[in-house]
Amino acid sequence: MTTEWLKATGLALGLALGEALCCTPGEIISLANADAIRHGAKQKRTIKTFDEFLALE
Repeated sequence: MTTEWLKATGLALGLALGEALCCTPGEIISLANADAIRHGAKQKRTIKTFDEFLALE
């Protein structure tokens, strides 16, 4: 993940250039994930406990 990828992704998601440059990488990735889910991608599981992590296959 590069600065250019983050900037291009932010712009593709409808952010202004200033917004894309001021957002943290985590915010842009969260926006990209939400956009992917909105367009039909399956939501990944959220692991909240260590026991859930150990139960993964």
